[in-house]
Amino acid sequence: MLQPDPGWIADSSRALVATALAATERAAVPAFEKGLASCLAAFVVVFFSVACSRAAAPAAPASSDASSSDVLDGQGAVDDAGGDGAGATDDATTAGDTVSGDAADTEPADAASPDTDPADAAVAVEPLNFFVTARMADAHVPGLAVAIVRDGKLVFTDAWGYADLDAKEPVTPDHVFLLGTGSQLVTGLAVMRLAEEGTIDLDAAVDTLAGFAVRNPAFDDTPVTARQLLAHTSSVDDDFDAVDSHYSISSDGSGEDGGDYKLPLGAFLADVLVPGGDWYDGDSVYTGFPPGENHRLSQTGIALAGWLVEKAAGQGFDTWCEAELFAPLGLQHTSFRLADLNSEALVEPQGWNDSGGWDAYGHYGFAGYPSTTLRSTAAEAATLVAVLAGEGSFGATKIVSPATVAAMEKVVIVADGWGQGLGVGTLVVAGAKRIGQVGGDYGAGSVLLYAPDSGVSVAVVSNGDWAITSEMTDDALILEIAARLFADAEKM
Repeated sequence: MLQPDPGWIADSSRALVATALAATERAAVPAFEKGLASCLAAFVVVFFSVACSRAAAPAAPASSDASSSDVLDGQGAVDDAGGDGAGATDDATTAGDTVSGDAADTEPADAASPDTDPADAAVAVEPLNFFVTARMADAHVPGLAVAIVRDGKLVFTDAWGYADLDAKEPVTPDHVFLLGTGSQLVTGLAVMRLAEEGTIDLDAAVDTLAGFAVRNPAFDDTPVTARQLLAHTSSVDDDFDAVDSHYSISSDGSGEDGGDYKLPLGAFLADVLVPGGDWYDGDSVYTGFPPGENHRLSQTGIALAGWLVEKAAGQGFDTWCEAELFAPLGLQHTSFRLADLNSEALVEPQGWNDSGGWDAYGHYGFAGYPSTTLRSTAAEAATLVAVLAGEGSFGATKIVSPATVAAMEKVVIVADGWGQGLGVGTLVVAGAKRIGQVGGDYGAGSVLLYAPDSGVSVAVVSNGDWAITSEMTDDALILEIAARLFADAEKM
């Protein structure tokens, strides 16, 4: 009996997923017919996917050195895997929240995790293609890629859907996705590396190093620190008029149409944070709580943390990250700048509109880029979170010390199920503790997490907004995929 070629099956499977998603793209198709098309395509994908087996070569790590520092604690490709085997927190602190240099007394609750009802346990036996594409269809996500890293090796990567809807180009594991606020994992590593080396003081006022005063006008005597910026407790907020006007999306009125934003990082921050700046509004860019007392996710705050790296290192934040993080790790398809990447490999961010179709955002930048514009493949994104799993190293490549990773992961405040550390966080996914980042931006979503019990690292990256559907939040759907990958990794 003739055996089907696995490579052909893999290509056919992806093509079928792309066809199903194209059917749901057309606004004129009624909701019932869209659902029927998605289900039919998913069934066919299952039929074809059972024989799939994909492989990818692991990245070759280089070497890097970093020193340790006691200031960090402060105060306050595939090895052996089968093809079907393997958010914003804006409220004030509550009575259960803790702000401290010590770990929070309680673990994050399971509120932010996927549904763990026993009836859902059966999904673990579904082929991965069916499992993923069903959630993509529910969330109206056109393209997605995943990767699993274990013991310093890439053990699985795969992709589904479209990279370019107009061209009907299928996503592959080699495509480069926008990570959105998942970028903050890297910004956190950068700040903590320089803190480890003694060039950034985590607990000093940022004013001197930044080159301009950063003070909440309601609490002018209370300084803002780098530690607070990474923990989102600095009282620096996002003035969304200012933030949205500094994306290079043609419809934002910025005058910049796609590509990297041209305004220098420091100029953007001074305009927004300093009285007299073109975009300064003290009531909007700072919270009504003193620095160090309240959790408020802030792109502006993380952008400021990136600016401290730039000032301390004496070179552009993106340049420093390339030289000190990406190159030593062997990451050739990861950058904060579009200009550094192969344009043909980029996946275009997409948003689901009210008419039942996708709107392309184009390949955009943001003036506060350290907070959100990192782009990477799923495999390279998984490598970044694997640095945490490796206690600061990936293979033979040392990025930071184990003490630095411990300081990053120490929970400073718990809010809405997210245990905020320094640049990373802890949450419970399907009943298990996971550490890393969950983020997104216009037309993009990412999960970068690792399991502290096994050291397995998972990346899920997509070019969709993960819209709220079927009474499930955007994070819950993408976290379900991450949970499935962690479960499948145990069998590899």
